[in-house]
Amino acid sequence: MRFGDTKVTDLLADSSASVGSRFSPHLDPFSSGASIPRERVWRIRPPVVRVPEALTHRPWFDAIIVRCRELLALAEGWDSYGGQSVNVKTVEQLLMLLAGLPVTDAPSIVPLHDGGLQMEWHSARGDVEIEVRPHGAVSVLIETPEREEEWPLLSPLDVHQLRLESLLGS
Repeated sequence: MRFGDTKVTDLLADSSASVGSRFSPHLDPFSSGASIPRERVWRIRPPVVRVPEALTHRPWFDAIIVRCRELLALAEGWDSYGGQSVNVKTVEQLLMLLAGLPVTDAPSIVPLHDGGLQMEWHSARGDVEIEVRPHGAVSVLIETPEREEEWPLLSPLDVHQLRLESLLGS
């Protein structure tokens, strides 16, 4: 099956299926015009989701795809209090951020009431939470035994990335 000029694989039946890759002229919304060099396209129940190729090489990639599939399947009111469903753009933004983070461990990914998503890492050194809102805003919360900080993530090269690297390890 093809989507535009990109090969698409249906992951509903087999999450370990291979896909084609290509050069992507798509712009990174967090950059100042730099292009993302490669991406892969995966079909995740049933919408097409663009996945940065760098993420596909992580050992926990399949688990992240399964989790994204579960989150995209959430219906309106999933939390019994009118929780909004998660949209493809929010999943794509989360995956793009995850691909650029210096992480060795998979995050826990949980839905937010407004249709956003939150990635979480918890360790003895501290906790990191990254929220991706459906309107595109991203915020980071870091808690350590010494302090708690929260800030909006304005770009992947945000100066606060150094603090993320110290907690997440690379």
